[in-house]
Amino acid sequence: MLSARLWIRVSQGWLRADQVVEVRYGSSISGDPYARGKTFAVTVLLPVPEGSGEDGFGLSESTFARVTTEDAARKVAEELLHLLLGSPEDAAGVVEVRGEAVALSPPGSTFGSAD
Repeated sequence: MLSARLWIRVSQGWLRADQVVEVRYGSSISGDPYARGKTFAVTVLLPVPEGSGEDGFGLSESTFARVTTEDAARKVAEELLHLLLGSPEDAAGVVEVRGEAVALSPPGSTFGSAD
C-alpha cells in the first residue's frame, strides 16, 4: 500500500498517490488557441462521492501531463505506474512530470512546474 505522504502533482494542484485508482492516456484537444496539432494527455482518476446510488462513488479525472505524441503519453503513463507500484510503503515526496519523464522530488525540495 502506498504512503499517504506520496503526492502527485497535476495541473490543478496535488493529489494523494494512495487514492489513485486508474491511470489513463489518450488524445485530447488543447484549450490553447495557439497550440498546433493534437496533444496527448496522461490522467489519473480518483474515487469521489456521487449521488445516492448503490456504490455512491464516481471518478474524478485530473491531468498529470500533456505531451505531443501518443508514444510519449504511453511512456509517461508507464513510468508513473512503475514509480507508484515500486514505491516503498514509507515513500514520501511529490511525483511530477519533467518534460516527458516522471520524477520523484523528495520532501523539502523545490518542485518544478507541471507540464
